[in-house]
Amino acid sequence: MFFLFEILVLIIKICVALATDFYHIFVPYPKKDVRGKVVLITGAGHGLGRSFAHRFAKLGAKLVLWDMNEEGNEETAKQVRDLGAEAHTFTVDVRKKDIVYQTANIVKEKAGTVDILFNNAGVISGEEICNLTDGQIVRTFEVNAISHFWLLKSFLPDMIDRNDGHIVTIASQAGKFGTPRMSDYCASKYAAVGLGESLSSELRTLGRKGVKTTLVCPFFINTGMFTNLSFRTDTILNQEDVTSIIVDGVLRNEREIIIPKRHTWRVIFKSIAPFSVYDLIEDFTGIKVGSQSGKFD
Repeated sequence: MFFLFEILVLIIKICVALATDFYHIFVPYPKKDVRGKVVLITGAGHGLGRSFAHRFAKLGAKLVLWDMNEEGNEETAKQVRDLGAEAHTFTVDVRKKDIVYQTANIVKEKAGTVDILFNNAGVISGEEICNLTDGQIVRTFEVNAISHFWLLKSFLPDMIDRNDGHIVTIASQAGKFGTPRMSDYCASKYAAVGLGESLSSELRTLGRKGVKTTLVCPFFINTGMFTNLSFRTDTILNQEDVTSIIVDGVLRNEREIIIPKRHTWRVIFKSIAPFSVYDLIEDFTGIKVGSQSGKFD
């Protein structure tokens, strides 16, 4: 009898949650103030990382910029300083956990406690699975997934202790859908998606609701990372538009951001459709990926 009562309470809570979410479709959650907050961005030397830095500089945040490309990273720092922001640069290969841990300690001394962490660095190989070298496979996983753990172990404990902070996982729709010539990239992004989802669940069970998480899954973006692409039913996304959507979602503490939003239905359809039907839809969309540059984002 008590179990039936619990089910009834659960149904009521679900209805309230659905009503709240429906309301906020029309009345968005307010944006949080990030003035003076420390925002750390990996892969800040170009692409999305640089765009994130620009946006948060305009919002008055203090930037901590990590990239293995020192020249690109310093150029980003110069640009955000010209916008009036404070910026600290660090040349870091996020694959090297000891360097990540050492640099994290320096960051805390020089810039203070990190409030928002963008795990953004990424790399792609763009080869058929049998043509991938062992080094390419390892590199892809180390940058796109494993490095997230080194960053989280460095900065998440402080967030948990004070029950405040924000972890942003830049994954990809490649972490939702397998794509030809992207087996290592898709597998690494599936790992990033799993990490982002489990992190959110873990923080909730720890009672640390003040530590927010945002999992970002965009379609292909014109950052220069992806080349030799063709689509039948989609177009490559504009970097600045994507940046605006992501930053706005982070400021509103959105838990997951799929870009474009209409692809949410593709995710749902994949989970319920028979493989034979989904294969037909996939063939119809006509996404083709050629050889890629293999460079960092």
